[in-house]
Amino acid sequence: AFAVDNARLFQVAKKRQKEEAALRKATEAVTATFSVDEIIDQIARSALEATDADGSYVERIIDGHVRVVAGGGVLHPDLGVYTDYDLSVAKRVIELGQPEVIRSVGESPTPLPGMLAETHAHSSALFVPLVDGGEAIGALVLLRDDSREPFSRDEAERAPTFGNLAALAFRKVHLLEDTERRREELEDVIKSRSR
Repeated sequence: AFAVDNARLFQVAKKRQKEEAALRKATEAVTATFSVDEIIDQIARSALEATDADGSYVERIIDGHVRVVAGGGVLHPDLGVYTDYDLSVAKRVIELGQPEVIRSVGESPTPLPGMLAETHAHSSALFVPLVDGGEAIGALVLLRDDSREPFSRDEAERAPTFGNLAALAFRKVHLLEDTERRREELEDVIKSRSR
C-alpha cells in the first residue's frame, strides 16, 4: 500500500511539474516582445501541454464573429474559420464568467467552428473565457480525443490561468500599439512645427 501511494504521489508531482513548466513558458511569452499572434500561439501550446489535451485553439471576437486566431496540437479547427458570436460557446462562457466542459463536442448546444463537431463529435472540450477589464476578447478552447477521459473539474479550475495570461497578452499588445500610435502622432506634430 505504501508503494502504491508513493507511485500515485510521484505521478501527481510529475503532472504538477509539467503544468508549472507550461505556465512558465506562457508567462515568458507574455513578458517577451512578440506580436500578439506569437504570444497567443505560445499560450495555446502551453495550455495544451499543461492540460494534456490533444488540441487547443483561441477564438477572438471580431466584427460579431468568433474567429480562430491560433491553434496547437493535432485537434483544432483551421485558422480563420469563424462562427456567429451570438450563437457561440464563447459568448456563453464569457457571460457565465467561468470555464465550461463539453463532454461530447457533437452534443454542443451551440455550433463550433469549422468541421469540428462532425470530425470529432465524441471528443471533449474545455472552453475558457478571455476577458480583460470587463471587455470580452474571446475564448481559449482545449480539446481531448474521444479515446481519452473528458476534462475533469480540477482541470477546468486550473485552465483559467492560461485564459488570464492570454487576456493579459491582448492588453499588453494593445497598449504597445497605442503607445506606438501616440509616438507617431507626436513625431508628426514635431515635424509640422519645425516646418
